[in-house]
Amino acid sequence: MVKKTVAPKTEMMEHHSNAAISVERPDWLPEVDPSAPARGSENVGSADLIIPRLEIVQALSPIKEENDDARDGDIYNSVTGEIYGQQVNVIPIYYRKEYLVWAVREKGKPIPPDSFKGAYGSAEAAESAIGDLDNPDAYEFIETPQQFCLLVREDGRTEEVVVSMSRTKNKVSRKWNSLIRMAGGDRFSRVYTLLGVREENAFGKFFNFDVQPAGFPNQKLYLHAEALYEGITSGARTVRADVADDAPVGKATSEDFYA
Repeated sequence: MVKKTVAPKTEMMEHHSNAAISVERPDWLPEVDPSAPARGSENVGSADLIIPRLEIVQALSPIKEENDDARDGDIYNSVTGEIYGQQVNVIPIYYRKEYLVWAVREKGKPIPPDSFKGAYGSAEAAESAIGDLDNPDAYEFIETPQQFCLLVREDGRTEEVVVSMSRTKNKVSRKWNSLIRMAGGDRFSRVYTLLGVREENAFGKFFNFDVQPAGFPNQKLYLHAEALYEGITSGARTVRADVADDAPVGKATSEDFYA
């Protein structure tokens, strides 16, 4: 992960920050309709966007080098680096399973250059893609459940996020899908709380997700979630998740609590 640097403020920047730019949203701006197209962004397609992942701060997470406030077990945004704390509320929108092709690496070794080789809709497609690569034995595919969601802030603002749930997170994904099925109704008709919780296995102690029911969205949130779902299922909207900053460690059949 590349460290971000901030240029020193100039006199012009100070002038703009004081006179022309408001940190708070001004009252005169029109109310935002998340389901409506944004003027000026008509030519921005799905290929031009990345949906941030929700990740958990671990003992060796690179985010800790960038943010002194990051604590083990905190949930953070993979694109902005924002730390949300140890729980967030989300509305699940859409679920799918992908098969991500990575270069194999060993623990303690640097990440191979260009290690991510694509996401595929089936194990067969991922296996075929590996077979077409130079030195296919150096690659593996990881079965990765993807939970596309709306993160809901306390003030009602939302953000599109994805929770990638491979390996030790897979059991949490199954639990989440089971809770949704037992609740009945649309997938996006309930709000759930994602938490960072401590776990332990043969490889040591680590933090994983847990999920708990939180209640129901208001009508505005529900309609926004419904519009996003309909855009995805109609093909009008495709979703492409941000790729992990570090490649998985070891073969797909082995446990890895940093995956």
